[in-house]
Amino acid sequence: MSGADSAQLRTRLPWILSGNYPESFSIDLAKYVIDETIKHSMSEGKPLPVMSIIGKLLEIARNEGKGKRDFSEVAEILK
Repeated sequence: MSGADSAQLRTRLPWILSGNYPESFSIDLAKYVIDETIKHSMSEGKPLPVMSIIGKLLEIARNEGKGKRDFSEVAEILK
């Protein structure tokens, strides 16, 4: 019940800890959303450096053939 709590955290953290990633929101879709958000923010002159790092992690996952898998699986790259 703190500011760090969220439905996404409560759903995805157990997946990450167990290494079990049910398909919910694909890496391909997450990459598209991140890229479009960055493109829009840059057109407004507002870079999003953390989002750019996330985009790079998603790109690594796609290059490893994980594009159709849930975006939580990016945690495996960080392990």
